[in-house]
Amino acid sequence: MELKNKIILVVGAAGLIGSEFSQSLIDNGAICILADRDSSKLNKLKKKLNCNKPNQIDIKKVDILNEKQIISLRKYINIRYKRLDGVVNLVANDPKMTNNKTNFKTFEDTNLLEFQKDLNVGITGMMLVIKHCVGLLKVSKNASVVNIASDLSIISPDHRLYSKKKKDYNSKPISYSIIKHGVVGLTKYLATYYGSQNIRFNSISPGGILHKQKKIFQKKISRLIPLGRMANIKELSSSLIYLLSDKSSYTTGTNLIVDGGRSIW
Repeated sequence: MELKNKIILVVGAAGLIGSEFSQSLIDNGAICILADRDSSKLNKLKKKLNCNKPNQIDIKKVDILNEKQIISLRKYINIRYKRLDGVVNLVANDPKMTNNKTNFKTFEDTNLLEFQKDLNVGITGMMLVIKHCVGLLKVSKNASVVNIASDLSIISPDHRLYSKKKKDYNSKPISYSIIKHGVVGLTKYLATYYGSQNIRFNSISPGGILHKQKKIFQKKISRLIPLGRMANIKELSSSLIYLLSDKSSYTTGTNLIVDGGRSIW
C-alpha cells in the first residue's frame, strides 16, 4: 500500500491510460479524485473500478480549458479533503491509430485552430491545473506531481511507420510532438520553482501502448524497439506509483522513459 490515504487528483482519468492508472492508485491505497470532461465515461469508470473501501473514489466533471471550472474543482477539494498529496496530468488530444478510416492531415494541411486547440489542451490546460492546485499541494508533507509525456518528448515520430496514401494518411500531427516536448519543459521548470517547498515534479514518457492498432503497424514499430514489442498498458503503473510515493522523495525534475528501449536506437 505505497500510497495509503494519499489524496491523488487524476486529470484525464477516463482515457485508456487514466483508467489503468486509477485502478493501480486504488490498489495501492490512494484516495482518488478522478477528473475528466466526459461525465459519462467517468461514471462508467467508477462502476468498473474495483474498490474495497468506501469513499475511495470521487469523480468530478472538469473542462481544463475553462479556468473557472478548475477553480471550482480546487475549492471542492479544499472543502472536502483540505489538501492534495499528488496530481497526475494525462491531458492531451492524441489521435488513435486503430483503424483504416483516419482523417489526419499532412503538415502542409495543418489547421491553425486545431493546432492551437491541441496546444491549449496539452500545455495550457496542464499548466492551469497545477497553477490552481499547487496551494493544496503545499499543505502536504511530500507532494508529487506526475505529468504524462511520451517517447515523442525526446524523439520524433518515425514517419516511415505511417501510411502516406491519401485515403488513409495517418501520421502523428506536429502539435503532438510539440506538446510532449513542452510537458517535459514544464515539468523541469516547476521542479526548480517549487523544490524549496518540497513539491516534486516528474514526467513519464511511455512508448507506444498496444491497443487495437493494425497488425502491420504493430510489426513495424516492434522492429524499432529493443524489447521487440509494444507496451502492455499494465506495465506503466509501477513507474507512476514510484514517483507518487515517498520512495522517490529525492527524485524531482526527472523524465522517466518507459519505452522498451526505443529511444536508445
